[in-house]
Amino acid sequence: MPTVKISCPHCSRTVSIDASKLPKQRASFGCPGCKGKIVVDPAEFAGDDTPAESKSATPVATTHSDNGGVGPLDLELPPGATLPPGVIIGADTATVAAIRKVVEPYGCELEQLPDAQSARARSQEEVPPLVFYVAGKVTLPPLESLAPITSMAPAERRRTFVVLVGDNVTSLDGRSAFLYLVNVTVATKDVEKIPTIVYSAYDYHNRLYRPLFMAIEADQS
Repeated sequence: MPTVKISCPHCSRTVSIDASKLPKQRASFGCPGCKGKIVVDPAEFAGDDTPAESKSATPVATTHSDNGGVGPLDLELPPGATLPPGVIIGADTATVAAIRKVVEPYGCELEQLPDAQSARARSQEEVPPLVFYVAGKVTLPPLESLAPITSMAPAERRRTFVVLVGDNVTSLDGRSAFLYLVNVTVATKDVEKIPTIVYSAYDYHNRLYRPLFMAIEADQS
């Protein structure tokens, strides 16, 4: 049976797939080794005479984050995709305005607050699903200015998805996210890609904690 070999862009592991089971359209699946996402475009296997079993797909590059799952930076969001509302904190008015502009088409309204303490106070009324913290050039972790949010009680903290936007951070860097106690990091230069980054990471976060949220809701009812 002809097979195609596909290399994971994260760990270089080679995966063999039955050629007859290739998707008809662009699709993705998790690497059995590192769990990073591999994107397969069937167009890569068409248009030449090379035997299918001799081809090796070159997946579209994606970035893997321990805190946000997999975030393909160059893929389109599915039709009808939406993002939850939230708050945004930061003194860089240009970056704040840019973030609000790129998420608005996805139904995400961001209320601007002066600092993390204000966001913490707001969470006493209603926990914001999303918190964007625009830090500019970040200092070494931890960020004391973000402590009012990152130090929330675990059950409350897990209901808030914190996005750290900084000039000197790498988008979807799981290690940095862990050190800064946030859910996902985004480089300022990648602001235009925030809808894709946040959609993927936020979806992973919700699936991870859905059993916990359901248990808390059942206990409160």
